[in-house]
Amino acid sequence: MKRSNKTIFPFLIPLWFCILLILNVIPIGNDLNKELSGNKILEFRIDYLVHSLTILCFAWLNLVARSRRQMSLKLIPFSLLVLSSAALYELVQCFIPWRSFNPVDMFYGYVGAALAILFVWLDGILHKDARVLSNQSKLELKISLTDSQEIG
Repeated sequence: MKRSNKTIFPFLIPLWFCILLILNVIPIGNDLNKELSGNKILEFRIDYLVHSLTILCFAWLNLVARSRRQMSLKLIPFSLLVLSSAALYELVQCFIPWRSFNPVDMFYGYVGAALAILFVWLDGILHKDARVLSNQSKLELKISLTDSQEIG
């Protein structure tokens, strides 16, 4: 049985939320932890980049759903989701014995959230402008058709 994108997309954002929650509570092991926090790109720790990118994926999922005219979140609910996720994923580690809370990780989660909100906001502006132009073109076409019918 083939599933269509219409049935899959509403579940992708909650699924990504759950995947990230699980990844933030499972023991990742010292080797992987040292590899992520020890490796740097231009003196920038890779684990900070990972925190930003995982939250930024919410924007990609939302924008893909919107572009396919599927269920996507409006800007305010989306903003609440990504901001609370950035905090939750790090705060939950306070209660997990094998994980530790790191405010810098939370900060980079907020960086990813801010970028995600920015991208969804900009996409909303671009689509709003496109809708206005489309409606204006339709109105002009309707007026010209009315004028041509009156003349003819």
